[in-house]
Amino acid sequence: TKWWELLNPLPMPGEKPGDPTPRIEYAKATAQAMYDAWPDMKSMHQIEPERYDEEVQLIERSLLCIMWPFYFFIRNNVPWMFQQDHTKAYDELKLWLQVLQHQDPARRKRKWMLKSPHHLLGGGFEHALRSVPDAKMMMTHRAIEDVISSFCSLQSEQLKPFSTTFDQKKMGKYGIAWFTMGIRKMMDVRKT
Repeated sequence: TKWWELLNPLPMPGEKPGDPTPRIEYAKATAQAMYDAWPDMKSMHQIEPERYDEEVQLIERSLLCIMWPFYFFIRNNVPWMFQQDHTKAYDELKLWLQVLQHQDPARRKRKWMLKSPHHLLGGGFEHALRSVPDAKMMMTHRAIEDVISSFCSLQSEQLKPFSTTFDQKKMGKYGIAWFTMGIRKMMDVRKT
């Protein structure tokens, strides 16, 4: 899904069918505001409104999403998230994708390819498979030390400017614990 669609999946008031220009322009302004707030973001995760991005923004609307710990450092949020039933969140994601598919006839009856670390780090693997039983999951492999350092850099970029108690060393331990929970959960689901 293109970033502008993730940001605003529904047409804006007065938007002409088939002409998403207002949403694209809004996405461009939002991307610039994000770069202004987080200058190093460009080198970590480029936001290009008319290119494809992670569906995590659609999942974010459910509040059971890995993005919230990037906005607010709440230590117990991640273990809590792993204990929740994510069925409604994945049902909502499926509905959002259907809404986007409905808006673009070229997408109808086509398969979606989703790509977000949320599925690993949110604890909802089995719920995703329950919501979309014919889904296929694929795990790519990167050196874990690269993944965790990238994760910590991105989280640091987003939290540090707005915190008076940010501690980078604690963030590293937190990241390792978070990935450990996600990989263990994935391995358990994979067994079934």
